Amino acid sequence: MRWCTLAGAARPGAAAVSPILPWVLICLLSLTSAGAAPAAPGGIDLHPGQPLKVRKILPVDCRLVRGFTHAPVDGRVDTRYANGAVGEWQGLHGTPAVNYRRFNGNDGLHLTLAEAGFDAIQTRGRWRGRVYVGSQGLHPPDEPPLCQVRPKGETFHRRFERRVQVRRLSFFQERGQDGALRDLTVLRIDAGEIGLPGVDLGDLAGAGGLELAPGTPAELSAPWTDPALGIAALTFELEVSLADPDDVLSVRVGDVLDARRDAI
Repeated sequence: MRWCTLAGAARPGAAAVSPILPWVLICLLSLTSAGAAPAAPGGIDLHPGQPLKVRKILPVDCRLVRGFTHAPVDGRVDTRYANGAVGEWQGLHGTPAVNYRRFNGNDGLHLTLAEAGFDAIQTRGRWRGRVYVGSQGLHPPDEPPLCQVRPKGETFHRRFERRVQVRRLSFFQERGQDGALRDLTVLRIDAGEIGLPGVDLGDLAGAGGLELAPGTPAELSAPWTDPALGIAALTFELEVSLADPDDVLSVRVGDVLDARRDAI
């Protein structure tokens, strides 16, 4: 398993990050055995010798009804406000800072992306509901949804057959549901390699390889080369043996500046 970090542009204020922290969390890897649990639908299929580019499309606006909220898109599943309360959107309860209970029962999370064209979405949390695209209203449109969100446990992901060429997504809750939408990710998936210069971190798995027990995550970290720069991308190569074709590999990449957040 080889990893490569790709340096991005300097982040505003990033030079103030303390350089005395020489290591940064790259990711958590976990494997789910097909024999232990069925693979969730809509995952990203991996094939030998066929590299994929998976890019997170960042939002430029996120509103609960009309009120701005960052909780569903900040990379955390336990966003808190000044009063200490968890501020994730949970149906009728809204959030501590945004409450439209008297208007449509706090229903309707509206996300605007920086660019159109996505291939998959992922949610974390037990929230259940429907996803619509392209709607400009505050109520569910009179048309079929893009998909139904039905999480298995705490995660739902869906890859679409064709790229969805819109910038606005609207999430409306299922009647009677009480789960929270803790984190929302929109992805674009392309074939091929990233093709940017990077820093080779070598074989982080060691000479003996990395053994993943089903359901037990493994943590990998790497030297933090320049605290003034963010990480634009991660490239990794896997040599997998003794795995079932239907096994699920999960990867979580931490934010290099805030370990409490997930970048993807």
